Amino acid sequence: MNELYIPKGRTMTAEHIEANVVHVKGILVVSGCITAQKIIGKGILRGDKITAKQITADHIEAGTVCCDKIAVRSMTAVELVARRSAFVSNHLQAEYVHAPKLMAYDLEVEELKVPRLISLRESSRGLLLSVFVAQLQSFFGALRHWWSRTNAPYDSKRQTAQDAEYTVVHEGKQNLHIRIVPAAKSDTDQPAA
Repeated sequence: MNELYIPKGRTMTAEHIEANVVHVKGILVVSGCITAQKIIGKGILRGDKITAKQITADHIEAGTVCCDKIAVRSMTAVELVARRSAFVSNHLQAEYVHAPKLMAYDLEVEELKVPRLISLRESSRGLLLSVFVAQLQSFFGALRHWWSRTNAPYDSKRQTAQDAEYTVVHEGKQNLHIRIVPAAKSDTDQPAA
C-alpha cells in the first residue's frame, strides 16, 4: 500500500498495516505490526509493534516502537527505541527507552538508556513549535558550553567531581536537584610538621 489516510472522527481496525505513509487524524487500531516510512497526523495510534523511519503524532499506545525520529504529544509503550532522537511534549510512560537524545516534559520510565536527556518546560505551544524551540535551546546550550571551554584559562589544579559526596536536596516528579558536598579533610591529608 502506498498511502493510508484515516480521517478525523473515523476508527480503523486492522491486523497488519504496511505502507509508505500513514496519515492518522482519527483512530487507528492494529492488533499486529504497523510498518511505514512515515507516520503523521493528529490522531490516536494503537498497535502491538510500530516500525517507521519518522513518526509525528498526537498519541501513541504500543507494545514496541522502533524508529529513527519520533515527535509525539503523549506516549504509552512497553519499549521505545529511537535511533536518532525522541521528543515527547507531554507524557512518556514506558518500561524501556533507548535513544541517543530524548527531550521530554514528564517521564515515567523504568529503564532509561539515553546519553542526552533534555527536560522540557510545560508549554501550550504546538508540537512542531516545541520541537523547534527545544532544538534551538539545545544548539545554544552546546554553543555556550563550547565557548566557555575554549575561552576559559587553563587551570592545572582544577578538581573533578568524580568522587565527590552529594546529598539529594529536592526530588520532584520532573527535576532532581543535587548539592555537591566538599569532602572533609582528615588528619592524614595534612603534611607532617
